[in-house]
Amino acid sequence: MSQKALQTAVRLSNGRDMPIMGLGTLFHKDAKAVTHAIANIGYRNIDTATITMNENSVGKGIKDAIATGAV
Repeated sequence: MSQKALQTAVRLSNGRDMPIMGLGTLFHKDAKAVTHAIANIGYRNIDTATITMNENSVGKGIKDAIATGAV
């Protein structure tokens, strides 16, 4: 297996790393899924868009994950 296949993040032009795998939130209306992804699975890249109109539930999920101490 190539090293690229094992890569978990990409280096951005500002020198910071961004995880390759992100959680899409298009169909997430429940904060629990976001909390679980962050606190239990380790997601750190949350893909959001204003058009989905789920900012409140995604924000609550992030807030709850932080409250668990996982972040």
